[in-house]
Amino acid sequence: MALQENALISVEEVFNYLRLATPETTDPQYQLIEALINRASDECERFINGPIINKTVTEDLDGTGTDTKVLTYRPIQSITSVLVDGIDWSANVGFYPHGVIFTKNGASFPEKRQIINVTYVAGYGETKDTIPQGIKQAALLIVQFWFKRDSLDYSQTFGESDIITGETAGVNRFPYTALRMLDSYRKVVI
Repeated sequence: MALQENALISVEEVFNYLRLATPETTDPQYQLIEALINRASDECERFINGPIINKTVTEDLDGTGTDTKVLTYRPIQSITSVLVDGIDWSANVGFYPHGVIFTKNGASFPEKRQIINVTYVAGYGETKDTIPQGIKQAALLIVQFWFKRDSLDYSQTFGESDIITGETAGVNRFPYTALRMLDSYRKVVI
């Protein structure tokens, strides 16, 4: 197994955090940490409702007769292209990082289903090294918690019994501190 493209931390970072020597890549513990990193990275993206490491996305949107449209993912890093009914509007469309595109020339997007095709880059950084520290730390805490919880030497020391969030929080088996770190990046989808 290898780390996915959207992996938020490295295997070495986890072993350093655990204060353990990094084993060989063939070691079962190394492979377990890789799997936990991949899962934690996916869960972090699912929790915040969007990509963390920059990703190119293409969306088809309905025209509503207004000069703005809300995109699904944010923050927007760049707009690659905007096609309206097959015509390139890219030069006349700007964006706000919080997920809104707008026409620069005051024109409105025509009212029609699936008329707007937008390709854009969304996320918090180009690589795991450029994403916000809060997201990296949350992923690290999640992996560390899962690793400890699933190992035989897990203990109920001070505070550890109170850090697990249950199904009521919408996320199973996440440390509360990690959820708080990720919460400021979360986009509520209505």
